[in-house]
Amino acid sequence: MLQTLATSFVDTGLAEDVSGAPDPRYDHANFYWRIEDTEEQFASAFGPDTIGSGALALTVDSLIGHTVRIIRGKGTGQERTAVNNTETVLTVAPSWTLEPDLSSVFVVSENTWHFGGRAKSSPARFPIPNLGGRVVQVTGRSANAQNVESLEGLAIVTRWRIGGGALGVADRNPPPLPVFAVNAFGDGNIVIGGLGFAILEDTQTITAGRFTVHYRD
Repeated sequence: MLQTLATSFVDTGLAEDVSGAPDPRYDHANFYWRIEDTEEQFASAFGPDTIGSGALALTVDSLIGHTVRIIRGKGTGQERTAVNNTETVLTVAPSWTLEPDLSSVFVVSENTWHFGGRAKSSPARFPIPNLGGRVVQVTGRSANAQNVESLEGLAIVTRWRIGGGALGVADRNPPPLPVFAVNAFGDGNIVIGGLGFAILEDTQTITAGRFTVHYRD
């Protein structure tokens, strides 16, 4: 009997139905990872081809070519490439299929998936950078014996915060104050050297530092 196409379905806990046979073309799964550049942000600015947050403090155009992904709220799962950015707003291309709103939460990540490894069955294990506190995105794609993969857009993307640290010890707090020397030779340059820490606790994942210089003429 011909059934009318329904516009919605309510799962009331139906009994398990007959499952289809395993895919005869499946041979293994390939796994990939990429590191997120920003913490997740609620969108406070958005448009047909923009998204942003007042909590961001980006360097202008520093994320050109990186991937913007909506992870929750309206537009979940959409990924676009950043073509420019201000301190708080990113412009993407192509335009959003479903324009984000105030419920949308987004992150910016590397634009390249790094190959992690392959496995025929669970569990799959592969190394990632030991960047404690950063978030890594992981995705897996099924492949056949010729290593032809399923479509990237159909693959689930999972996020995981890296514990980091060495010998099982992770950075859990801001690093201690550094010690360093400052020299000014009168040529317009300031030389900072001898940088170090009195204690090494919470210093394993430091990647950059910021110096504030006060001066007067």
